[in-house]
Amino acid sequence: MEPLWEGQYFPAAHCVSGWAMAHRQTAVIGDILDDPRVPLDAYRTTFVRSMLMVPIGQGDPIAAIGAYWSETGQPTDNEIALLEALARAASVALENERLSRRMER
Repeated sequence: MEPLWEGQYFPAAHCVSGWAMAHRQTAVIGDILDDPRVPLDAYRTTFVRSMLMVPIGQGDPIAAIGAYWSETGQPTDNEIALLEALARAASVALENERLSRRMER
């Protein structure tokens, strides 16, 4: 399996991960064709039909983590909770690294 968008760049203002980071909230998209946050040209050639995107980072998010499905539909509460827990763990790891570097200086 190859990365969906390897080598491509999407401005944060024009992608779902950028939306999740800017709004500091989880984006739940049950049908990519019905959501204006989705840049349809980027997804048209992929298997993605629904998605979940969660911002990563305390305070100002610096990234996002996503889950993608090949069928339309809403993710379960458990799927949302799992991805949000992964995002929190990544946030903690990034913050620990930042603090560690500051202490080394």
